[in-house]
Amino acid sequence: YAYDALGALVHVEFPGGTQLEYVLDAASRRVGKKVDGTFIQGFLYEGRRVIAELDGAGTVISRFVHATRSHAPDFMVKGGITYRILTDPLGSPRLVVDTRNGTVAQRMEYDVWGNVVADSNPGFQPFGFAGGLYDRDTKLTRFGARDYDAETGRWTAKDPIRFAGGDSNLYAYVGNDPVNLIDPSGRFAGPTPVVTVAAGVSLNWVAGAGLAFSGGWLAGTWLNENFLEAPIQAFLWSHFGNDTVSTTPACSGAPARGHGNIGSYSSPIDSDEFLGAAEDWLGPSYLHLAPGVYRSGDGLRQVRMTDGDLGGHGGRTYPHGHFEALDPFGNVIENDHVPLTP
Repeated sequence: YAYDALGALVHVEFPGGTQLEYVLDAASRRVGKKVDGTFIQGFLYEGRRVIAELDGAGTVISRFVHATRSHAPDFMVKGGITYRILTDPLGSPRLVVDTRNGTVAQRMEYDVWGNVVADSNPGFQPFGFAGGLYDRDTKLTRFGARDYDAETGRWTAKDPIRFAGGDSNLYAYVGNDPVNLIDPSGRFAGPTPVVTVAAGVSLNWVAGAGLAFSGGWLAGTWLNENFLEAPIQAFLWSHFGNDTVSTTPACSGAPARGHGNIGSYSSPIDSDEFLGAAEDWLGPSYLHLAPGVYRSGDGLRQVRMTDGDLGGHGGRTYPHGHFEALDPFGNVIENDHVPLTP
């Protein structure tokens, strides 16, 4: 196995001499696979979601529609046919069903650690255990930043954010609890996505558009599950408890404005709690970029608690701070708003 400077798997040499190469983009997303130098498979993304699979010629052979989950698709369009992908609570595909007649096109079964024990149509779609990208050649499953080996129940590489991931064992997969926890980002283990509603927030269905809500947040913002795949949710959940941190994102339209996704919370925390969690999130040797703005040494994590945030700007009447994740170019790909006690 060979890895790049960020710890991502990029090359595998098999005992018989076959060479496998993974192609990564600037955001470390797996966009292609080569075998003995020949491109055989590719992927297109929207954020961190896989939305299409490509063949060796770069032609789209499957498109994926995400609806109820952020890390696993609900539908696949392949060969002009729409298939429903039925998953278990972790997001592992169990049945792929032809929506025209209910015929099962693929049936998959796994053991508790994610080993594929039955597959009626190998390679029909690329997803595997817990919604990760499954490679039948290596039997590894790709989750965001790392590859998971179900045979050993461990990651193949250290957590790229080291101990900020919340586990002293940098190779342990979801705290050795694959039945209840998932880690779509490859950085933080967290509970399986369950949409909850923050206290004082009302939800109203808007056909074809998601959910509009009002209450502790600016009325009219939009709600979906884009945010659930990102690592900050699990980090804050582990620090403040699931009773405080809601798994419901509050403004999925924010990325279009360059702000990342915005999450909401059920109750405020005090500033000492916030700052303590901020130091854990940033890790050692973080940088002070501007008043109230701090960034991790690797440039991938950021915390903001500026005078404007404490004044409750942005249509919100309460003080709040931000936990943010950045891509390698410094763009915000995840933005968590955490309310603070006055």
